[in-house]
Order: sequence, then structure tokens, then C-alpha cells
Amino acid sequence: MITIEGYISKQIYANGDYKIYSFFPLAKYIDTVKLDPRYGNMSISGSMPDMYEEVLYKIDLEYSKKGKYDNYDVTKIYSTNKIDANITNKFLYSILTDTQAEELLKHYPDIVNMIIKNKPIDTKKLHGIKDKTMNIIKRKVVENFKLVELVEEYSEYGMTFTMMKNLYEAYSSVDMIKEKMEADPYTCLCKLNRVGFKTADKFIMNKFPQKINSIMRATACIDFILNDNENNGNTWISLVELYRQFKELAPEANTHFNDVISRNDEIYFNNETKRVANLRTYICEKEVCNKILAFKSIVGKSYDFDYRKYNEVEGCPITEEQTEILRNVCNDNLNLLVGYGGTGKTFSTKALINMLDDNMITYILMSPTGKASKVLARNSGRSASTIHRGLAYNPKEGFKYNENNKLPYDIVIIDEYSMIDIFLMRDLLRAVGGETKIVFIGDPAQIPSVSMGNVAFDMLQSKQLTTASLTKVFRYGEGGLSYVATKVRNGERYLDDSKAIQTYGSKKDYTFVNTPQDNTIKCVQSLYLNLLKKGATIDDIMVLTAMNKGEYGTNKINAIIQELVNPKTKDTKEVIAKRMSEEMIFRLNDKVMQIKNNYKAIDINAKDDDNEVSVFNGDTGIIIKVDKDTVTVNFEGKIIEYERGDLDQLNLAYALTIHKSQGSASKYVLLVTPKAHKFFLDRNLLYVAVTRAEDSLYHIGTVDVVDCALVKSQNFNRNTFLQEMLTEKQI
Repeated sequence: MITIEGYISKQIYANGDYKIYSFFPLAKYIDTVKLDPRYGNMSISGSMPDMYEEVLYKIDLEYSKKGKYDNYDVTKIYSTNKIDANITNKFLYSILTDTQAEELLKHYPDIVNMIIKNKPIDTKKLHGIKDKTMNIIKRKVVENFKLVELVEEYSEYGMTFTMMKNLYEAYSSVDMIKEKMEADPYTCLCKLNRVGFKTADKFIMNKFPQKINSIMRATACIDFILNDNENNGNTWISLVELYRQFKELAPEANTHFNDVISRNDEIYFNNETKRVANLRTYICEKEVCNKILAFKSIVGKSYDFDYRKYNEVEGCPITEEQTEILRNVCNDNLNLLVGYGGTGKTFSTKALINMLDDNMITYILMSPTGKASKVLARNSGRSASTIHRGLAYNPKEGFKYNENNKLPYDIVIIDEYSMIDIFLMRDLLRAVGGETKIVFIGDPAQIPSVSMGNVAFDMLQSKQLTTASLTKVFRYGEGGLSYVATKVRNGERYLDDSKAIQTYGSKKDYTFVNTPQDNTIKCVQSLYLNLLKKGATIDDIMVLTAMNKGEYGTNKINAIIQELVNPKTKDTKEVIAKRMSEEMIFRLNDKVMQIKNNYKAIDINAKDDDNEVSVFNGDTGIIIKVDKDTVTVNFEGKIIEYERGDLDQLNLAYALTIHKSQGSASKYVLLVTPKAHKFFLDRNLLYVAVTRAEDSLYHIGTVDVVDCALVKSQNFNRNTFLQEMLTEKQI
């Protein structure tokens, strides 16, 4: 290991906090390191803050070879203990325009020290620097001058710069971080940094071996197991299973197990059923149950409408099954409308809307995701929103519509409700007053929500709620998509392995291309280009596959389609982000998707300082600007700028995983099911994929892979309380 000082010249690469810089060491270190003979500099890489030109850095390095190039891995960055006027000036001029830096220094010449010491800064004095810019300055100052110091201080814990950033976001004070790290390092590492218990435990045992049999360690271990259980969709775990996992992770703290379970006020434990859960989750599920039962029991408004006159939609008669939801809405406060793909949920919804419109009944249409709300709006011919937007979610204040401020509508209609997790369901029900009716619409064959809970399944299986069930599949013989979706849902074989190309339906809207795995990508390219030549746009086409990684995953397919529709030219500006062993390239006009909820995104197009907005996992947009260090995306009017370190929030969106596609729809779908995905595919995933197509689906794969998937089914049962709560069983 060597320690040197020097200056960075430019950033070569960034993905989150992992960065590569070219670095010029001071003259006295030139003989210590290997320099690039062409430029006289060296390459350094690692988890680092944003670093700036003209700021002197002192760093520890270890030599490594990256292919044929010399490289140095950064193991430690030392803080700048003396932040004088010279350092302040250089730093500010490196992150601001000259005009902004001059204005700030005129009023606050010691601004860096002021930020570090948490002193108030009045932006009203400043011309051209408002709260948004000041927050950026504060973040960069803290990252460069204080968090680096903390990484140095807590190196014994194996703390990285990324971990320290997470702690700062949680506590927003360097002094508080120090206090918390000394008092309870398990909370800092496991709970707030999501470090796996084994990894965190190893760090802490090195520093405090005496904690091996501590109640602190036992608590952290149990908390980790409960959270991991929730990550798998469950809301409770059996005491026996919890203890089994605990003994594997922290057997030395075994004597504290019962005390933590019985005395920790954040844990729910039922001594009769021997079930354990996070108390906040149990309370949430109990509240959802109570609100559902309350809606069921309230004698609300009864609509004396002649619902039978709405038995025709767009000139087509609808069945008695389809009109049942109209009758139910007239009589009951809370209703379910459920049906498989092709059973007429859309026409039932349209008939309901027609009845409401004719009788001056106000309503709001919502879905869990942006894509699902677009489909709902398109199918209904009315405006629709996400649940978050419908409840007017604000990152600073939470939901505008809540238990104290109810939604001002007669009826709330929620589509794709199987995607709602238990916490979002609670927030939704809190915002609905007792005089308001609710209609939940969904497909019982859809896979459960990604997050915890099994709300749709539990509500339906409890058999306690008024339900209109659609069972007749329309256009079963005429529509290939309806025919195949039904076969897939039932796990019935439908392909002939002797045919290279098979089509179903009089409109030939389902086509199976039986092709070897190594021909899959060529087939995708050919079909995609043919659709574009026929007039389709990139928004009309959705490519679906089971995985993100690998030769047939979304990352690879996205890159291939990008080269078809948005190839690189000599004038192309692009930014490269690394995803594990793969690279993702972002270019102007690329279609992209947000893959993490960001409740504190900044809309740079906002006209005032109230520019904090939410961008949700699954939202899609178009890249409208690419600079050296930033990518700017238009999410339907919200203009969000991503620095290099934030690009882990984005993916290209030409191809999606089947999971990500749930709730969305596209005119044309290209479904890829290669042999490499045979282990991961089941009939539930195939069903979701097939039901995403509105016009035509082209299925590329081999018959044996499809046949294998048809005999496998996901277990929709999760360990949740809601179904038993609704049936008032002992839990």
C-alpha cells in the first residue's frame, strides 16, 4: 500500500459511488507510482465521493492491473483537516459557475466551514443561488469534507463511503452518526445500511468481540430475519423457523432469543399460534382488515339505478355476469370485480362508468403503477392516475388525502389491485370516507405484489366480500391470445413440437416461433425491425424476458435494440454506466425506466423552489439531454436530471422482465423464453406475458421450455394475517 497526494484531472467512469478518475500525483510521488507515459497521470478507482479539480487529495492506494492497463484501487481517502480560504475557493469554483461562486463567497466567505458546523445560511441574500442549488452545495461539501473523515474514523468496521452516505441520509448530522455508531453499530450497519447480518457481524466482532453474547446482537439478528422474510412477501414467520435461522447466524447470543421475542416493543408475538412479525407490519395488516370490514358493514348510499339498461357497450351486448358489478355497486360499499384475461373486465368497467356518468356520480380511476394507469385510461376512455398521484403524494408531507382529508368522490375504482402491497392498501383505505364506495378490479391469476402482503388473494379467498366473477372467455376460438392465455392459465399443453411456426386465432394474433436458443437474438432483431417497417413505434413494442442478466436477459436485449433504433454516430453523446459485469449505455432519445422509487427527485423544470417530486419504480421516460456528467429524462413533463452517480436508478426500457411488465400493455409483444430460462419460468409468468399484448404476440423459444413451464405453478400462498383476520379466525 502507498499513500500519495495529488489532484484529479477528470472523471473517467461512474456507477453509483464507484468511480474511476485520472489522477496527477505531486512531483515528490512520481517515482512511487506507475504513470501513463502518454499523459503523465495514473488511474484510480473505488468507492469515492465526487472529486474535483484543483482540490488536493491525500489517498491510500493498492496497485492492481485492469486488463493491460495499470490501475490503483483507493482504500482510503483522508479528510482535509484545515479548510482554509484557498481550499474553500477552489472547491466552490469547481462545483459552481464563476458567477455563483463569486456571489456565494461575497456573502459567506467561510461557507464550507459553516455547512460542516450546521450554521444557518440565508439564501434570500444570494442572487442566482436558491434552495435547490444550496442543497446540492451542502451535499457535496459534507461528502467531501466530513463523510470521508468518518470513513477514515470507522475503517475498523469495514465502512465504505456508500455506507456513510446512507447513515448521513438517515441522521443528517455527522455528530449524530458518531453517537449512533458508538451506541449501536448493528442498527447503523444492518437496519440503515442494509448490510447483511453476517457481514456486519464480522465487522462489529472485530471491534467489539465482547458483544458476541449481547442482546444488541440478538436483536439485530432477529430484525434481519424478519425483514428478509418480508422481502419474500410474507408478513409473519413461525417461531420454529425464526429460531432455526437465528441459530445459524448468531448461536452465541442464543440466551437472549426469548427475551427479544417477548420484550421487544417492535416485535409482535402470538404465544398461541407461535407466529412472529414486525409489530408495524402486524398493525398495518390489522388496520387494513378493520377498514375493509368497516366498509362492508356500513350501510352506505344505495343507488336506485336501472342498471340493466347499461347492458350494451359500444354497440355490443354484455352478459349477465358482466352486469353483476353494476348491481353490486348500487347496493354495496366495497366490491370486487375479478376475471381472467379475455373475460370482459374492460367492458364491465365501461358499463359501470356509463352508469355513473349518466347519474352524475363522481369517481376516480387509479392503478398501482404508471403503466397500469395508462392502460386503464386507454381502455376506459377516462383519465386515470397512479394511486400515489390520486392520493396527491408529496415527498415532504406524505399523502394529501388521508384519514383526516378524505378523497372527494362518490366512488373509488382501483384496477390491477393484485399489485398493491399491504402498506399502500392501508394508505388508500385511510383516504376513503365511509360514504364512498370502492371497486377493486383484478385478475386472480396474476402474480402477487413484489412487496410484502398478499392483499388481493387474501381478500378474494376470504369469501367475505361482495364479488362479481367473470368466467366466460370471449373470442376463445377466434382470438389466439385468449385461447393461449386460457391454456397457459390451466397448465394445458397447446404447442406442436413438429412445427417451426405456429399461429392461433383467426386473426393470427399469437405466433410461436420454434427456434434454437442461439438463434433467439437474431429472431428478436428481425421481428422488431419488421414491426418498425410496418409503422410501429418503439412505444408500440414490448420485449419480455424472465431475467435481467445473461445472454437473453433485458440488459443484453436492450443494448441490441438500442443499436437498432438509436445507434451511435460520430456526433452521439452518451454516458456509460456499469451494472455488475455489464455496461449500460444511455443516449439522447433513448427510452428509459426508473427502477427505484425516488421520493426526492428534483424537477429542474419547476418554476419555483418547490421542485421536489417523486419518480416511481416502473415510470418510463425519454432522455432529452446528455452532457458530460448528466443525463436528463422527461417523465411526462417532469424533467429529472441524473448525475453519473445516480444512473443506477435507470435502465433502458426497450425490453422488460415479465415481472416488471405486470399491469402494463403494448400493441405488440415479443416474448423470449430460451432454454437458459427454463428453470425460472412457470405458467404464471407465461400467463402474465401473454396477457400483455393488445394486438399481437410473437413468442420466440422452444416447445420443451414452454411445456416445462406449463407444469410448474407459483404458490400464491404467503404467510400473511389478512385472510384469517377477515374471517375473524384466531390469529
